Amino acid sequence: APHRQDLRHLPGLVEDGCVFATRLPGEGPTVWVTTRHNPAARELEFIRLTPELKVVRMELRVEADGEGSQLWIRYTLTALSEPGNALVDGLAASGGRAMEINTQKLGRLLNHFLATGTALPSREWPR
Repeated sequence: APHRQDLRHLPGLVEDGCVFATRLPGEGPTVWVTTRHNPAARELEFIRLTPELKVVRMELRVEADGEGSQLWIRYTLTALSEPGNALVDGLAASGGRAMEINTQKLGRLLNHFLATGTALPSREWPR
């Protein structure tokens, strides 16, 4: 069975200055820093550092959309090495499709967490 971590009882899960690490399949250790957490404005921003590969700035905002809501997201990627350059070049060559897939994964991840209070396994996470 996939590993699911219950995140409901972790204090300070997301707040300004929160620092945590992940190890996503095929990526290695990544350090995340929450650089903006504004629940009133429904905005969130992370900086992700994967040493010797890349830095990613993720800006997220939830906007009203009729009866529901819509997730707005912007990624800014900076390569830190030749493998990082190849990653960024591959994303560019996909014509935005790779980032679209990541955004869809993020939407599924967030919707699952909001519905169940548990995280999907890391293989389901966006890169």
